[in-house]
Formats: sequence, C-alpha cells, structure tokens
Amino acid sequence: EKKEKKEKSAPKEEDNLGPLKREQKDAVSEKLGGLLESDSGLEDGGPVQSLRDLKKRSKLGVTSSASSDPEQGLSEDDYAQIKKQLSQEREEALEKERKKHEGDLKFEISELKQQYEEKRKEMLSKTEEEEKKLMQKQREEIDGRIKTKEDELRAAGEREYAAREREMRDRADREKQRRELELEELLGEQEKKLRKEMEERRR
Repeated sequence: EKKEKKEKSAPKEEDNLGPLKREQKDAVSEKLGGLLESDSGLEDGGPVQSLRDLKKRSKLGVTSSASSDPEQGLSEDDYAQIKKQLSQEREEALEKERKKHEGDLKFEISELKQQYEEKRKEMLSKTEEEEKKLMQKQREEIDGRIKTKEDELRAAGEREYAAREREMRDRADREKQRRELELEELLGEQEKKLRKEMEERRR
C-alpha cells in the first residue's frame, strides 16, 4: 500500500520531458522499433522488448545523440529521458504481471483447497456409510448366531423333555403292572383261603 501511494504521488517521467513534444516522442518510438507502442505488459512491442531493442541498437552503435536524429532535434538527454521512462514502464508492467499472476495463483490455490475439502467430506461420508453398513451386517450375523443357538437349545430341551417324559411314562407303566401283579397275587391268596374255609365248613 505504501508503495502504491508512493507511485501515485510520484510525478510521471512523461510529465518531466520538458520541451519534448508528444509528436517527437511518437517519432522516437517509431524510429526505435516501437519502444512505446504498448505499456500494458510483456507482449511483443511492450516495454521489455522495446528496451531490449534499445540496448541492441546501442551495442550496434546506433546512439541516441542529437546528430542521429537532426530532423526532430532530440538530444542524448531526451533519449535518456525516454529510456528512463521505458524502464519505469517496464517495472510497472512486471509488477502488474506479477500481481496478476499472484492473484491467479491465489485463486487456483483457493479452488484446490475447496475441491480438497469437498473430496475429504465425500470420503468421510462414504467411510461413515461403509462403517454403518459393516456394523449392521455384523449385528445381523450376531443376531443370526444367537437365534440359531436359541433354536438349538430349544430343540435340545424339547428332546430332553420328551425323553424324560417317555422315561416317566415307562416307569409309571412298570409300576402299574407291578401293582396289578401284586394285587392279583393277593386276590389269588385270599381266594384260596376262602375256598379252603368253605371246604372246611362243608365237612
């Protein structure tokens, strides 16, 4: 923020060109291969490429002297002023591109975080659902085992009860037969005694 305020408060180099007119500046831009065609970024013809062209021309001996452009009457100071302005525009374009790239990265990171969070919630939901299904399946298996065991115990109890019932019935039948035999024997003895007494009375 301080940097932006400082940039806003600082006067532009274009305003300090003095006697250099806009027409002269345009002519210089055209002569140096489009040095000022674009101030918006890093495209062809932008400040970076234009500054590279200026450096190449300087190395090749195409200096920015007044004698190199007598029609416009530009001096080395004028060219230095333009070069300085181009450098400033280049820095501004780089800063603008950096901020744009940084904003894009922040947006992509935010999108990735949101996608990750949604995926994590989806996985957690699936995990909880699978755990519920597994617990339900285990509960059903346990309930089935308990029911089977209860059925087995019930069947065993019924078999045992039936066996005891048969045993008690057989015992009761045997006891009944024994008493009937004893009763028959007792009646037989009494009948013999009565017959004997009757015979003795007849005599």
